[in-house]
Amino acid sequence: ASLIGENFLKNLTENLGVVMKAKCVFVASLDNDSTTASTIALWLDGEFVGNMSYELEGTPCSTLAANGFCLYKSDVQQLFPEDLMLQSMDVHSYTGTTLCGSKGDLLGIMVVLDDKPIEDEQLIGSVLALFSGRAASELERLSTNDKLVAALRQTVQAIANTIEYRDPYTAGHQQRVAMLCAAIANELGLDENRIEGLRLGASIHDIGKIGIPAEILSRPGRLNDNELSMVKSHAAIGWEIIKDIDFSWPINQIVLQHHERWDGSGYPKGLKGHEVILEARILAVADVVEAITAHRPYRPAKGLAVALAEIEKNKGTFYDPVVVDACVNLFRNKKFEWEGQEGNY
Repeated sequence: ASLIGENFLKNLTENLGVVMKAKCVFVASLDNDSTTASTIALWLDGEFVGNMSYELEGTPCSTLAANGFCLYKSDVQQLFPEDLMLQSMDVHSYTGTTLCGSKGDLLGIMVVLDDKPIEDEQLIGSVLALFSGRAASELERLSTNDKLVAALRQTVQAIANTIEYRDPYTAGHQQRVAMLCAAIANELGLDENRIEGLRLGASIHDIGKIGIPAEILSRPGRLNDNELSMVKSHAAIGWEIIKDIDFSWPINQIVLQHHERWDGSGYPKGLKGHEVILEARILAVADVVEAITAHRPYRPAKGLAVALAEIEKNKGTFYDPVVVDACVNLFRNKKFEWEGQEGNY
């Protein structure tokens, strides 16, 4: 669930708990065959606790998923001795309803648990129906959004695979850069959604190299002015390729700006400082660190020490000082390592 959707459902469960003066309220999504539930918002004794997944078999939630509504006035712990979640709470009553999408598809459940028996079945049924309608709408929106995000990830991965097939010498470069970008962004305190957008953008930041002859990309030695100009065009080419794709993040700008520099000496537009979006400033640092530490057909890997010296030397000129400090801290103090590359710096 997205952070916004999760917070909405948390507010909804808390309000329901307060209105009903209940011990516990939770909203959970169901897997495709309705045998496992995963809580999205779990409110217990006046506060939210960690979410959990559990098997429905042997629980009242199994009956609920099958029938659409379920109510046990009292003694629910005795009725379901195998339900570990129930046994961990001092509860007596259980009321639940299913959450269905606009086409009738089962998405999840909303449950109210209390430490006292239910006296007014009609009241709790009416209140639960009122809250569950809004919860179902939000759960459907989240489900649709999750499917769209999954499709976008698949699209981005297909693009990344195409680039690496075209330029096998840098195979894995974009994925390693994406890993480092995500770690730097986390170090800077960016939220999960923004980090996801940066990760996806970094995964295809060199897409424009599709338009550059392979013999130029892998040629050892210094390029002439025309060849260098051609290589520099890959940022703008990349932007042209993806500019009309409706991503949920500024991926086209991440691709376009990743060679801009803090002092305005970069390309293609010569942007400087905060004119460059933060995601692109992070990518600029991660890109050069990975490139220096990795082997290329025209030169051996230079090592992590050289890479960190490069970004520290140019901190405040080429690279955002805050981003450089975060990256250096990751390697020197937090011992960041790329997956599968331990010791290869």
